[in-house]
Amino acid sequence: MERQTARDATICVTTYKRPVGLARLLDAISRLEVPAGWDFDVVVVDNDPAGSARAVVESFSLESARGVNVRYVLEPERGISQVRNRAVAEAAGTAWIAFLDDDEWPQPTWWRRLVDVQTAAGADVVIGPSEPVFEQDPPEWIREGRFFERERFPTGSVIPYWLARTSGVLIRRSAFAHLGAHPFDERCALSGGEDVRFFAMLDREGTRIVWVDDAIVNELVPATRSNAGWLLRRAFRTGNSRGVNLQLEGAGVWLRARRVARGLLDIAIGIVRTVGAANNKAGRMRGVTHSALGVGLIAGAVGVRYDEYSVIHGR
Repeated sequence: MERQTARDATICVTTYKRPVGLARLLDAISRLEVPAGWDFDVVVVDNDPAGSARAVVESFSLESARGVNVRYVLEPERGISQVRNRAVAEAAGTAWIAFLDDDEWPQPTWWRRLVDVQTAAGADVVIGPSEPVFEQDPPEWIREGRFFERERFPTGSVIPYWLARTSGVLIRRSAFAHLGAHPFDERCALSGGEDVRFFAMLDREGTRIVWVDDAIVNELVPATRSNAGWLLRRAFRTGNSRGVNLQLEGAGVWLRARRVARGLLDIAIGIVRTVGAANNKAGRMRGVTHSALGVGLIAGAVGVRYDEYSVIHGR
């Protein structure tokens, strides 16, 4: 097991035109509990060619009295994959890399609990949950349907790669060694799905991904997402990225036809669920979004791509 030394980890913060969220995130990072023998630097990678995040970083560096070393980097090429790849490059030389986005902020114990479990398990990847925080009180059916809550597991569980994400995660730097200069597929710049492809590659190398249920990151849910339209678009995008990934992997006609068949099945399942929940809006939305997932699967498998990340939500 690698021995940690001071400044031997980098927290990579990716940002695009969310100055309020970035300021909140940096403040939360400065309040993290840090175990003895571990420390970190922070690199903020700004994907806005105008450099809108620079002033936030400079202001934080001047005002923070907690000794957090924050470095600002501009990545002008637009894309979620591009900004993550730049962050990885900027973190070269450190033993560990963590990722946080500008619509998130960690609870004070996040870093300590990731480190505790990583040390105990000897894991290459440790990750915790994201808990939604609504910008405005959402409709009751959204809370009832738990549409913004992800699956959780007991601490120490090894989770499948498709449930991991580049959010609130700590990764051993050596895990990137075999992935080349661009570990996140830049063909997924605005469509998403780059994190699933990344963790799938780690999985093929035998990397264990260990869950830490009390290493919690809060995630802002903007008012523009607390509605049926956005939930449908998200479900479509999820299915779409799965279908697109088949093409990116060079899948043949047979595999893509199977994905289309799966999409048709999901549409049918969604219709049945929608009809069966006629008097419950949360239930109806679960059915409709399941159908939207199926439509996205089919669209991706036949080459239609949905660039969800071309629109920015939140401040």
